[in-house]
Amino acid sequence: MTRAGMLFDFDRPEIYLNKVYSELDLESGMLLSAVERPKATSKESENWLNVGEWLELAYRAGAEKIFFHNNDPVIVFCSLDVSDEKLIAEMYRKIWCMTRPMSVFIALPGELRVYALNKTPSRDMQEWRKVKPIKMVRNIADISNILSEFHRQRVESGLLYEDKLFGNIGQRADERLLLDLKSTRKRLLDAGLQVQQANNLITKAIFIRYLEDRKILSNAYYTLLAEKNPIWKSILNRPDEKADALYTSDSRKFHKILKSRDFTIALLHELSRDFRGDIFLDDAEEWLKIDSNHLDILRKFLLGESSVRGEGLFFWAYDFEIIPIGLISSIYEDFYHSSIKESNIQDNRGTHYTPAFLVDYILINTLTPDILKKKPRIIDPACGSGIFLVESFRRIVRFEVAASGRRLPHYRLRRILKDQITGIEINPEAAKVTTFSLYLALLHYQEPREIRKSPSLPGLIYREHQNADDYDEYGIIINSDAFSSDMIKTISSDSHRGLSLDFLNGQFDLVIGNPPWEEAKSDSLAMRWARKFDFPIGDNNLSQLFIHRAMKLCREGGIVSLLVHSNVLFNQRRGSIDFRRFLLENATITKCINFIHIRKKIFPNATAPFVLIEFSLNSNEISNTIFPYISIRNVNSLSQKNLFTLSSSDVKLVSQAALRENDYLWKTYWWGGKRDAALMGRLSLEQTLDSLLGDDGRIGFGFQRGKEKLRPALKNLSVIDPKKFRSFGRIDEDWFEELPDGAKRQPEEKIYYGQRLIVSRGVKKTGLTVRLENEPYAFRHTMLGISLNEMRPEHAKTIVGIFWSKLGQYRTFMKAGSWGNWHDSFVTSDIMTMPIRLPEPNSRLESEIVHIVDHIRDLDISSETLINTSDSDMLYLSANDWLRSIEEVENHNNSVKKLYKLRRELDNAVYELFELNEGEITLIEDFFNYKLDLLNNGAKSKSIDPIDIDLSIRQGTIDELSKPEANSLPLGLHSYLYYFVRAWNSELEPEGHLSWQIIFSKSQQTLAIIFSTLSHDEKLEDINSEIDRMGYDHLIDRVDGAMKDKISHSFEFDRIVRYVSDTDLVIVKRNQARLWTGSVAFEDIEATLLKAIALQELASESSNTLEENDEWVN
Repeated sequence: MTRAGMLFDFDRPEIYLNKVYSELDLESGMLLSAVERPKATSKESENWLNVGEWLELAYRAGAEKIFFHNNDPVIVFCSLDVSDEKLIAEMYRKIWCMTRPMSVFIALPGELRVYALNKTPSRDMQEWRKVKPIKMVRNIADISNILSEFHRQRVESGLLYEDKLFGNIGQRADERLLLDLKSTRKRLLDAGLQVQQANNLITKAIFIRYLEDRKILSNAYYTLLAEKNPIWKSILNRPDEKADALYTSDSRKFHKILKSRDFTIALLHELSRDFRGDIFLDDAEEWLKIDSNHLDILRKFLLGESSVRGEGLFFWAYDFEIIPIGLISSIYEDFYHSSIKESNIQDNRGTHYTPAFLVDYILINTLTPDILKKKPRIIDPACGSGIFLVESFRRIVRFEVAASGRRLPHYRLRRILKDQITGIEINPEAAKVTTFSLYLALLHYQEPREIRKSPSLPGLIYREHQNADDYDEYGIIINSDAFSSDMIKTISSDSHRGLSLDFLNGQFDLVIGNPPWEEAKSDSLAMRWARKFDFPIGDNNLSQLFIHRAMKLCREGGIVSLLVHSNVLFNQRRGSIDFRRFLLENATITKCINFIHIRKKIFPNATAPFVLIEFSLNSNEISNTIFPYISIRNVNSLSQKNLFTLSSSDVKLVSQAALRENDYLWKTYWWGGKRDAALMGRLSLEQTLDSLLGDDGRIGFGFQRGKEKLRPALKNLSVIDPKKFRSFGRIDEDWFEELPDGAKRQPEEKIYYGQRLIVSRGVKKTGLTVRLENEPYAFRHTMLGISLNEMRPEHAKTIVGIFWSKLGQYRTFMKAGSWGNWHDSFVTSDIMTMPIRLPEPNSRLESEIVHIVDHIRDLDISSETLINTSDSDMLYLSANDWLRSIEEVENHNNSVKKLYKLRRELDNAVYELFELNEGEITLIEDFFNYKLDLLNNGAKSKSIDPIDIDLSIRQGTIDELSKPEANSLPLGLHSYLYYFVRAWNSELEPEGHLSWQIIFSKSQQTLAIIFSTLSHDEKLEDINSEIDRMGYDHLIDRVDGAMKDKISHSFEFDRIVRYVSDTDLVIVKRNQARLWTGSVAFEDIEATLLKAIALQELASESSNTLEENDEWVN
């Protein structure tokens, strides 16, 4: 027999796959077998709660194993006994339907192919022949070389995701399904249907396709119905219109039935009778408006014929036995919400689509195994399309399957649905989508024969006067206002949640969801409800109202986890401050995640900023609570569409008591830490502008345009144009605008005359615009005037100098809730509580500040001079922005350079005035150079740029940092090294001091600094050889792959390693400029000193070896 005609043992498909598992070290990671259900105590059973559904889907698709990275399916492994291209194409289609994996390995006799899953399946063999594998192995010995991109360390480090081999995700199953749904709906709308009718029709078609693919609806079912009419029988027996297609199914007949309107209506009547529930409810009036043309559009959708744009549809390619049910419900939720937007329908309560990855992240952290053991009762008080409820149900089922090791019987599945899942939704169409998704989830966990035996679905939508004893009427989805009018009538007893809702207080273990973020009307049920209970509410904020509602629904010890508008934390008006105090006094905060900086990546069409607030109703723990306050930064590129990095440096442990005492700390801890909080606390002890001036009516915003007659004084004044207003410089005539014919809310006219501060209400990208003025002119309500007529000019100039300084701008940012949040602005208290110190009259410091302020006020820098900035005021640019501006101004404009020099002098003078120490000054400087730049520029910020590996100096002691060659180090890194070494030297002297050495990982993504103790008679070369002996270079490369932990599909955690031994201090972090600055050095100094103290206390028990240190292992 020839070589080509025989199959050696080493050519068998399983040999290829086993070699892949070992050579690529996948067995050391999360490589799990595709199984229908887990065996007790197996590796699959241990992970079933988070990945069980993927393993079951892979089993249905015919796969053998899946490699996961932190619960995310990345690679699917399959084998075929024959090299049949049609079978290979079919295998590709099935794995593509799983949607989440990035690639599939298909082992064949004598061959291994790797396909990227970002392309749609082929309709016929001609198309399939054009599809090329991204990798192919025909010799087992070549596996480690050819497939090196798929090595476990590369997958787990995230490098695989960035590989161009995988292209974009536009043709992935989830993206294509949404496109096909929207395209079909548009065609139905163009054909005359209303949005609700089109959505209902598509919903029924998807549900029927699901039943067909699961073999729940069989050919026999259709045949029996067709027996009633010979024409129907003839339609059913016609050959398939796509007989030459690569994939066909005998169970798919609905597209044929759509040829006849009568046959279609008869089928839906039959399904309504057999399946009951809420999907196939008869609506005779709706069917009067649906004709054969509409059904033909639906038929073409099912067959995959052309879309509106002439592109082929791919609905034929989806196998609903394999597509994740959670994906179907999340896509359908997006589909539903986009229909509202596209048709310009006003959603009654501002509901919005919640991405599946965000829901997944929230549930992983709330429905933990410990909580699931208690069989929690869950409610979403504004469930929208039901994604939180669906995913909660699925997570409960997976938990019970993992615990029992077997499939749950249908009565247990229904009992979970009835007893543990509840939703309230005001929009009836959204409530229907919720039931659709819950039905799919319910059926997913049942065998087809089990469903055919008892197909009747329970009624999920609550109906008034329904029989409570009816076994099949669950009524768990309540189409109602969460603040029901019936409940208002019984509110005096405060024991009943409402007649129509039938909830008692404190009946739920978990209240979860994404309620509306909009403003409630003053006469709404929600506001009437809050007034009845005397609950504090700021600006009729619906998020605050739903938090109050959740607190009533939740039992003592239960959990509330809601996505809410960020104004819940940051609005500075009295009602919102009172609300936060109420929350902090009546609930135990367990977690707060700030998504403001990445909101546009999560909700591209929504501008409102949001946070996740999680708390429990446990009154015994409130006073001593410390919780993680997490702020996720926009540090990932646009190509990383749904990937968000959570850095350990952005996790702050915050005292609930501190927030009750100082409400502004919600803002401070967003971009700062405990050292910022300490500085803000010190500044709060100073005299304020408000206390200095007193309350004598000298403060107010300008007039608003209106119909009232202008006061005489206003008639005689020019009006400044807010768009031209600047902090300094000569006022030109073109700064003024025309006086209006009328006005309203005309303020005390003192603010238009004499010595005064004028503050523009809108905060520019680079800070507040504050002007000290003496010339008379009026301004509109977008500016605040503060009269300083009774004050010495020197004091007034000192005050404006404080506002101009980095200290003043920093302090305002760390307090002003709106700056950086949404509408960049301030409230009056942000300005009037500015800390003010006045130097001794006629002192050197007063003369210095006045001199600087006078010079800045006299400068005249035209807008044309400013390059690369949209701001016409250059007072507050970061150092990097300043340098760029100076470099790009032709001939280095002298006024620009003079302003830069004056600003530095002013900053230093104000630092001296407030007696700031070195650490506090560094904190403020780094805020402007790194944090403010990151806030404004996100993933394009210089603050996350890597430090260049080509450094002229990489090692030394503190002496080397003062030598000229050290100037080549980035400013932030130089400051970091200097402060860290100096602080530790003070601890080590007189016995010794520290040396430092910078090491980059091979990927250059990780940077480590090795600080080693050095006695006075040791040379730096001795330390270097010791570092080489310890193998730090090799270890840093090992750590590099473990620096990121994926905590859900789209969220990863970036570690910081701080290692302390008797002789070495090792700091390992991502190579980002913002993590290696002077202010960060103070944090690392404190952390390593504490570790050193702990090490001394445990010296007798600890081996202090690198391999045994937990931080290195982790």
